[in-house]
Amino acid sequence: MVGHAGARLLTDLADATGLTAAYSTALRSLRPRGIGHDPGRIATDLAVMLANGGEAVADLAVLRDQAEAFGPVASTPTA
Repeated sequence: MVGHAGARLLTDLADATGLTAAYSTALRSLRPRGIGHDPGRIATDLAVMLANGGEAVADLAVLRDQAEAFGPVASTPTA
């Protein structure tokens, strides 16, 4: 868990600076019914996963397995 503390800070930084909200606005058309995972959050999670050393979309499992730190993370097929 300690090794992922920096990754959590990146998520917080993206939220605080409005990056996640900007992604959500730009990608709104991908979620026309407003259900499912927010595309902006998925984009932020993918960026955090890459910064954390991930090399493939399947590496989102590292964030997903730390739900108490990262909250709900989209499944690999959804991402």
